[in-house]
Amino acid sequence: MQPVEKKVRTVWKTDSPFTVVQWPSLTAEDQDTILTLLLSLLTPIGQHRRLHLRPSNGRRDQRRKAPEARSQAATTDLGAGIHADEPTTRTPPPPPPPSPPPPPPPSISDHLTIGFNSTTRHLERLAHRSAPRHASIPRRPDPAPYHAPDPSPTTPAPPEPLAAIFVPRSSQPPLLHAHLPLLTYTASLASPGSPATRLVALPAGAEPKLGHALGLAHVSFVGLKEAALPQAASLIACVRRCVPAVDVPWLRALAVGAYLPLRAEPMLVPVPVVRKRKREANAPGTQPATAAKRGKRAPTTVEEVVAIPGTGAGPSSGTKTTAKAEAEARVSAAGTGDEAAATTDDAGA
Repeated sequence: MQPVEKKVRTVWKTDSPFTVVQWPSLTAEDQDTILTLLLSLLTPIGQHRRLHLRPSNGRRDQRRKAPEARSQAATTDLGAGIHADEPTTRTPPPPPPPSPPPPPPPSISDHLTIGFNSTTRHLERLAHRSAPRHASIPRRPDPAPYHAPDPSPTTPAPPEPLAAIFVPRSSQPPLLHAHLPLLTYTASLASPGSPATRLVALPAGAEPKLGHALGLAHVSFVGLKEAALPQAASLIACVRRCVPAVDVPWLRALAVGAYLPLRAEPMLVPVPVVRKRKREANAPGTQPATAAKRGKRAPTTVEEVVAIPGTGAGPSSGTKTTAKAEAEARVSAAGTGDEAAATTDDAGA
């Protein structure tokens, strides 16, 4: 078998210069050290939740128990309606004494953002403060001069910068945390006087450990604010020493007005080879005969005509003499027709 010919052609692959930001690299030993310090910081929160609050089993468990609670409430109302006409002879028991309020949670819980929504919204507020203010939409000037509103006590305080964000990245789909590097970088620009927010990828199997330490079923993100520095000094110092800051080169280039061209990379793509069929060697402008297409030739002798099936010749159809006579008559008739056609052609010429 002959080797199959392979052809390739060059295809250009284009890509935007605003590429995906890379996560900071971190060694396995540093990941384990940071996780140990983080769990020791979060464990008091989980202990307080288990002792004084109802443990959370997630929204899926709440949706599963909702129909059971409704059916139980309907059964209670039905039983109360049946016995409504019966005289009440027993006095209701006295209400239980009010339980003392639970103690407040540990103070470190005020400096944390736990979960996807709270952490993402906090970063968005910080990034909004770092957005450039020079771009504005032109509008028609007002007839009266504009006076800025006086600051009031109801103005919300600026969000507090985050020292680090901890993400169990290996147990999550990429779509869940793909926005964090760019959002973390832009949020760090809101407080240039403070160190940049660190983005920490925790080792595999960290999510159940975080859930147990916090007393929650699932934990996606944990953000640590700068105000937690007195209580989490060792953790923040370890994070800033081991984890580099998030860098976005193309965003720094845009800040100085640099032009970023479109990225184009050549790629070699195999092309299928289509072999052409060999054309039959025939005279130009002529069609091959039907017998030649089938690999046969026309009978020319009496014996070949006799041997053709369906002519009445053969051992089972009369005598051989009669068959031979009929074949000779056919051949002579064909010859007479050819001679007559030739005579007609000569006369026309």
